[in-house]
Amino acid sequence: MYASRTTLGLLSACILCIRLAMPDATAATVPEAESFESYSPGYVITNEVDWSGASSEAGVVSTNAAAINALTTYTGAGGVLPLPAATHDQVLAVNDSLTNTVSSAADAVVITEWLVMPTLREAADSPGDDNYQTAFYLNSDTNIVIWRRDLAPTETNDWLVLANTPTIELAEWMRVTLTLDYATDRYQLAIDGTPISDPEGEQRDTTPNGTWFNMVQTNGAMARFRAEATIVTYVDDLVFTNRSLSYSGSLFSEPVGNDGSIATTHTITLANDTFVSGLSTSDVSAVGVPDGLNVSLTRTGDTTAELTFNGNADAPHTSDETVDFAFLDTAFTLGSAASVVGYTNTLTLDFNDGPLGLGWSPTSFTEDTPNNGTIGNTVTATISGTTLATSGTLTAPTHYSITSGAVPSGLALSISSDGDKKLTLSLGSSASPHTSSQDGSFVVTFENTLFVEASAADPALISPSLSVTFDDQPEISYSGTVFSELVSGVIDNASPIEITLSGDTFDGANGSDFVAAGKVTTNNIPAGLTLTLTKSSDTKLLARLIGAATANSDPGDDVDTLTITFKDAAFTAADADQVTGYSRTNLEVDFNNNTLVINSTPYSESFEGFADGYGMGIVQGWQPHGSPVVTTESTIVNALKGDFTQFPLETTHEQVLRMTEETTVEIVSPSGGDLYTDAMLYVTARDTAPGGSPDYQVAFYVNSSEKLVLWHDPGTVGQWLETGTTVTTGAWHRFTVKQDQTEMRYQLYLDGAVAPVSDAAGYAGRTGSATSGSWFGMVNTSGFMSRIRVVGADTEVPAYLDDLVVRQTRPEYLSGTLFMFR
Repeated sequence: MYASRTTLGLLSACILCIRLAMPDATAATVPEAESFESYSPGYVITNEVDWSGASSEAGVVSTNAAAINALTTYTGAGGVLPLPAATHDQVLAVNDSLTNTVSSAADAVVITEWLVMPTLREAADSPGDDNYQTAFYLNSDTNIVIWRRDLAPTETNDWLVLANTPTIELAEWMRVTLTLDYATDRYQLAIDGTPISDPEGEQRDTTPNGTWFNMVQTNGAMARFRAEATIVTYVDDLVFTNRSLSYSGSLFSEPVGNDGSIATTHTITLANDTFVSGLSTSDVSAVGVPDGLNVSLTRTGDTTAELTFNGNADAPHTSDETVDFAFLDTAFTLGSAASVVGYTNTLTLDFNDGPLGLGWSPTSFTEDTPNNGTIGNTVTATISGTTLATSGTLTAPTHYSITSGAVPSGLALSISSDGDKKLTLSLGSSASPHTSSQDGSFVVTFENTLFVEASAADPALISPSLSVTFDDQPEISYSGTVFSELVSGVIDNASPIEITLSGDTFDGANGSDFVAAGKVTTNNIPAGLTLTLTKSSDTKLLARLIGAATANSDPGDDVDTLTITFKDAAFTAADADQVTGYSRTNLEVDFNNNTLVINSTPYSESFEGFADGYGMGIVQGWQPHGSPVVTTESTIVNALKGDFTQFPLETTHEQVLRMTEETTVEIVSPSGGDLYTDAMLYVTARDTAPGGSPDYQVAFYVNSSEKLVLWHDPGTVGQWLETGTTVTTGAWHRFTVKQDQTEMRYQLYLDGAVAPVSDAAGYAGRTGSATSGSWFGMVNTSGFMSRIRVVGADTEVPAYLDDLVVRQTRPEYLSGTLFMFR
């Protein structure tokens, strides 16, 4: 009966194996089935050419009353017989090692089903074999144990006790289904129709805890089925199949009359089995059929049947419906329905929405972003009230024609049909020329032969006016062409040159530098200066020259050929050479003989004497020129006046200084002695510490935990110290710094308090003296001030400053008597 390139295994006191074997001339091929009903009681099955056994009594046809009665009990409880048409008056008693040769095609899916009354087997009696594709048995704990290949962490062949073995009764029949997928070398084991899962199994998408296991032998086809029994074990209805169903389609359409009927008939074809002779709708299940319709199934041959729907669906029938369709076990000659690939299917009932119509989305074609004359989109027409009679690319004038307007020169109209409900219109090639002056439109009229039911006179067959629009070439413009010197080779970057792009967008994140990113090439930049192109928006870059020119005489070192050339990577869509102005070769650097003002102490600045919007510059000793701006921002100014009554300076406090980048003011003090710096600062938090510098004498900031952090030298090297002092962010505070420029230490007073900030890690003295708590060591020990710098401000989080005072005399609030009780 059967043949084999594989050997399978189960049973218990019986073990069942699928294993490799040489092809046998007497072997049968899948599909095959054996009900054991055609033999006389007591017949020795090894007398058949495709059966063999370790002994002549290895397999005997039996009418054992207990086994036969148990079959009736099994079906009465809802059990499914692999061969329901058989009489089931006889079974096979397996008494020893029994083999059947049954072969399958390579790389196929073979489903083996049979009934068994299981017996138990000790694990010690079950050695594995590398020639087995799979094998399994029932151990003394009534758990199923499978032979499989474990792939991780290294490949190992072993027996695996399935953690989710269902409850199994030894005196009762159960249906075993073994699905062997030779294309992937995996198998699945099911008991009474339910696959057994395990934490070491896998789903087909490799998700853990699945029902699939790896074969040990991977020769790619079945060759042998063997049962090894040490105690008599009963088997019945042995079926080997590779059955499958195919459908000519799963879409069933309503005719244009929109009456709720279905006009479509589809053919179902069965491979490797036959339909039962009386096949009818009683052999299938259909869930979701609308009221008024009925499923009709007609057998047209041993392996074909026609499926349609009769009647008229109850109104309304304007939306599609899905039907869950499935064959039942009674439909097939061999085995159960579940072992047939494709026995379930989802069918779609496509009801018309109403009268004939075409829905358009969109109704325009637009040029692609590279601005090269190609069109970047398609137009879709969705059909209602009928279906398309043609699929694929349509031809003119058989299916359509242009009846008004014209497709722009260089473009070619193409229309494709999906054969159902959708038309797709595209314009191929590229227009030439393709400026906005070439914009146009056209109308398409479709022939009624394109549709299942339509009238040539129907206005729904005519498109709206489909427009075609082109973009003008992207273009770069500059707000200016001259970089002007402030002083000493430093360029005035208060108002950077703005580079604006139209017709495309700049690539990259806001704040990125296109020079550093290699998105531009540059030439003829004076030595000592560095060009930065900072992206401030999708269409704008800010050009600055930073640093100080090594040679800056006027006019000898002036430059009028500074060059900026953009690369393709600078733009989101266009290539650089498609952008007008992508290369500029006539930018200028204009030097002068200005000298930066250096302020001396005492120094004070209230910012009240300047106009609103004034940019502080070199004549006041501020850099970069014009970048720190005097402002009357109401929210900031009101917060200043609302929170304080005592300030470093007595003014109206209507204006403050706004900084959006690193700012420096030149203030030089005498050497030695005490120096007091007093100022109002609007405090914002820093997420990370800035880089400290050995050039800093005093530095401080407030971190994201609102803790004051100081730059100091505890006697070794400069480092940041987080103090226990809390400073509220998003608010103004008064900071007073006392520098002892003789001992190289400093104190910090906060918000007018007469007691300085202190910390357990305060100044230990450069000579190793004891910690005093409120003194902190200066890192730079030059003994005099040279400048004040604000670091970290940017356009998103500006910094604000007011009432800046630097002097050798102590502020008045520190001059009073302090009484302390301890």
